Order: sequence, then structure tokens, then C-alpha cells
Amino acid sequence: MELLIVDDHVEYIDRVIELISNDSELINISTANNYADAVEAIAKKKPHIILLDVNLPDKSGIDLLRYIKEQKMSSRIVMITNQATPIYKKQCLAMGADYFLDKSNDFEMISTVVATLSAEVRSQD
Repeated sequence: MELLIVDDHVEYIDRVIELISNDSELINISTANNYADAVEAIAKKKPHIILLDVNLPDKSGIDLLRYIKEQKMSSRIVMITNQATPIYKKQCLAMGADYFLDKSNDFEMISTVVATLSAEVRSQD
């Protein structure tokens, strides 16, 4: 099971890895800090699950979500943001994101969401 975390805050990535590592088994975790690195990582790793920040330094996570969907990739997408406005949530879910989480308020849910998506991906294989 391949998981990609796309976020420009290294401390946040470290916290997510620690959280997921404690609760998830058999997950290979990769990271990217911007749009360009994420596109490269997606091509190389073909992640099953992507945790994707809405705000990235070079292009937005919404642009990356659009790219992933245009490429017809089967990756499951969890949008994560500190700007969890209803407008962003509606837009991301309409574009095909599987989940939309607030980085602060929903942090503890990440491991549950990853476990749920992992089980769904495994059942499809």
C-alpha cells in the first residue's frame, strides 16, 4: 500500500507519519512538498492514497487534484487544509476528493480515514 503526503510544512508531515505509523500496517509512505515534486512522486510511486494540502507553494492542491483526476488515476484523495471553508470543501468533493479534513480539528481522524481507504483499496485488488 503506497501513501503519498503532499504538504509544504515538514513538521505537519512528521506528525502525520507518526500518527499513521502507529495505526497502519504495511503502508509505504512518501512525501512531496510542492506540486512539481508531487507530480513526479505520483508517476514513480503510483500511490493508492494521497493526503493533499490545499495550499502548496507553487500551485494549489486543487490544481493537483484536477491533474490526478484528468489523468484518470485511481488514487484515493484526502484533502487537508487549515482553510476548511465550505467553498473549498464543496469544490474538492465535487472534483472527486474522497475526504476533506481540517488540519487542526480533524487531525486525529487521519489514521481512521487512511485505514478505511486502505481497506477499500485492498478489497478492490
